[in-house]
Amino acid sequence: MRAIDQGNLDWSKSMDRYQGIHQHLHAENNVDIKKAKEILSDPCVCLDLKKEKFGTIWSWAADLKTLGIERAESKPKVNNFKEEARLDWWLKKRNK
Repeated sequence: MRAIDQGNLDWSKSMDRYQGIHQHLHAENNVDIKKAKEILSDPCVCLDLKKEKFGTIWSWAADLKTLGIERAESKPKVNNFKEEARLDWWLKKRNK
């Protein structure tokens, strides 16, 4: 993206957010869906630029063993994730 950045602004704070996620993951031995939601809800990971009226609009966390998915619409908080059942529905429909 640097090649097309004309303003040379770090408005998305991508590197800060990446480092925040990296630090969380480096500190954990096992990340379950609950921990993933906590990481995604962390203010250093979730973008919330009030002045620019821009921020994270959705997040999702998945359990790869069970294929369980939870999705947060709007700014993610640990308690606003809801089960996303479309993958389960599609897999069941496909296997009929």
